[in-house]
Amino acid sequence: MSIISAGTADASRGGTLSLGRHRNATVGGTPTVVQSGDLLGAICFAGGDGTDMRTKGASIACQVDGTPGADDMPGRLVFSTTADGASSPTERMRISQNGNISAGTTSSTGGRLIFGGYTNGDRYGILMQPSADTATPMAFHNAAGTLVGYIGTDASSTTYATTSDYRLKENVVAVTNGITRLQQLKPSRFNFIAAPGHTVDGFIAHEAQAVVPECVTGTKDAVDADGKPVYQGIDQSKLVPLLTAALQEAIGEIESLKARVAALETP
Repeated sequence: MSIISAGTADASRGGTLSLGRHRNATVGGTPTVVQSGDLLGAICFAGGDGTDMRTKGASIACQVDGTPGADDMPGRLVFSTTADGASSPTERMRISQNGNISAGTTSSTGGRLIFGGYTNGDRYGILMQPSADTATPMAFHNAAGTLVGYIGTDASSTTYATTSDYRLKENVVAVTNGITRLQQLKPSRFNFIAAPGHTVDGFIAHEAQAVVPECVTGTKDAVDADGKPVYQGIDQSKLVPLLTAALQEAIGEIESLKARVAALETP
């Protein structure tokens, strides 16, 4: 084992392994400027295949990622792995010179997943940009591998879908007492403690849980092993079936009253 060490009081300096290149092919010649896309260095991982040591299991490479200049060397890290049956590594992920992390693509457009970077002048926490307008940038599967939801996009909108196919359901009955249950909900106006100046409409989780249990996650007043709160969450979209049933009941009653009034007004 080799140890690379350096004696210095500078906290920013330490033992360094440096890989580099330039474009002057003459031994001992003046280092000439590299170009965008040039490989500066790589760490390759090899494995014995029964005959030879093959340097094609995976690699981490550094490439020039832009136009270099004096004291200006933009670079990207490229992570590659070799698929079963393939003869060489394929790029799987890169960290670009601007800090973007891209997966599933070798270009800056299409099929990318970027965490916390600047793109098109805007700041994104997570940016998912598929290679086609109609696509499924994110899908969710249960432990058995069954699709249970997805985020879909087209040229102008986004769909947040949960699986609802009739073939996955049984014991299907109509929602009853919609108006009675709806009246038990307690819509409120409030602000979150962290945003005192921002008042919103919504529900208190445990109150909604008493009426529509599936719309809330967590347990009221739950804490973790250290006594810190484990907060409840709510998916307000799961209130829509109850709202629809109550509205249908109300419309039915209105239509019935209209018919009775019409009968009374008929000479």
